[in-house]
Amino acid sequence: MNAPLTVAPFPAALAANPYCTLLYRGIEQAGARIVRDGQLDTQWLRRHRGAVDVLHFHWIDSHYQHWRGGPFSLLTLAKFAHKLFLARSLGYKIVWTMHNFAPHDSKSPLADGLARWLMLHLGSVVVHCQYAKSLIANGNGRSVSVIPHGNYMGWHPNQVTKEEARKRLGLPSDAKVFLTFGLMRGYKGHTRLVNDFKRLGRDDAHLLVVGANYDDCEKMTRGQVETDGHVHYHRRFVPDDEVQVYFNAADFAVFPFEKVLTSGAVILSLSFGRPVIVPRLGCLGEMENSGAALVYDPADEDGLLSALRKGMDLDAAKASERAFRIARALDWTMIAEKHLRVYTN
Repeated sequence: MNAPLTVAPFPAALAANPYCTLLYRGIEQAGARIVRDGQLDTQWLRRHRGAVDVLHFHWIDSHYQHWRGGPFSLLTLAKFAHKLFLARSLGYKIVWTMHNFAPHDSKSPLADGLARWLMLHLGSVVVHCQYAKSLIANGNGRSVSVIPHGNYMGWHPNQVTKEEARKRLGLPSDAKVFLTFGLMRGYKGHTRLVNDFKRLGRDDAHLLVVGANYDDCEKMTRGQVETDGHVHYHRRFVPDDEVQVYFNAADFAVFPFEKVLTSGAVILSLSFGRPVIVPRLGCLGEMENSGAALVYDPADEDGLLSALRKGMDLDAAKASERAFRIARALDWTMIAEKHLRVYTN
């Protein structure tokens, strides 16, 4: 009997995002073995030669970014590259899922570009959409597989009704409620959203801005929010069992990114049956004809405002049904099987 394919993921899990947990649970159920305590060092690589088949990387910047940036990141990258070349020479297969084309908080664009080149030439690459594939498919000499981002259905409790959720949050039952959810960071466009929501000027509209502050985003929006009774800012990390309250209170989730490739928050919204308002950027542009998204041109200064206006008039219940349908199709069993084909190809 053949031993099961063995995969060491980097990372195996994330504290604030169940993506890796759900992915590797599905891959285990598909028949592979997952080594969750893998270490990217010479001793571990030599000791597990032949026992581990695949090293699967995700957000690689944690392996080379140095807080001082510049030459320090390049030096750390050289050490990372040495370990990858050693792994290849020892017979490990290397797989990289490119969630972002470049890190959100780049310390060294040169190091980022070299790291991306390294991963493209040393192993197989997984991306979540055709647009992402188009960024890297030409001339890298390696296969690029498109595998969608799986849903989050069943991960968070989802029993609270819209009426109960709005009552908890003090929102009118007959209002149109827009939600933006997730860590507050400048590139996510919260300042523009707050400004455009105020320009909307509808007494029957409310905006929930929910998430912990990461950078200067709060400083840019706090004064605006606290002088507008229709904008409600919940500045905190939301526990898993409370996520349902915010999404079920909303009619639409709005993610006004200034730059993005893929977004787990958008998938989370669809998993709660909430249609989204998103810019035509990265993978999000591919949602344009899905029936569960209002997609706007981020270069149009009135683009987001126009999308909010359309959201006011759209049948949110029908869009919610389409969102659920899309999320259900993003099944982890299917996604795990596609990953196994990448691992064994």
